Amino acid sequence: MKPPTILTEKGEQQYANEKIWLKELDKKINEAWIRDLLLKLDKGNKCFSVLQKGLTKDVKNISSGILGKRLSQFKKDGWVIKVDSYSSSDQKDFQLTAKGRMVIAYILAGFALMNAIR
Repeated sequence: MKPPTILTEKGEQQYANEKIWLKELDKKINEAWIRDLLLKLDKGNKCFSVLQKGLTKDVKNISSGILGKRLSQFKKDGWVIKVDSYSSSDQKDFQLTAKGRMVIAYILAGFALMNAIR
């Protein structure tokens, strides 16, 4: 039988920090449009106008004000960056970062868990 793992003080602090981070992340991704936008970006780089249209089947468009607010928050959190568009030289697209992909993995794991429970 394997002995129980004993966390060092440093390990306990890291665990506490990760727990706080996950709580904050869970709160953020439950705000309106967050998951829809991230999942749409997971399918590839998108410009502002493409992100604004047809996010969900129920609600076709997000307001430009809310979209701008969400994208600004994504940039601040390090989930997306702006890159040059492939389709137009004067247009910028939003691209997920590694941190953004980690958030998507967290979202998808939550979906998988919910489906497994059903």
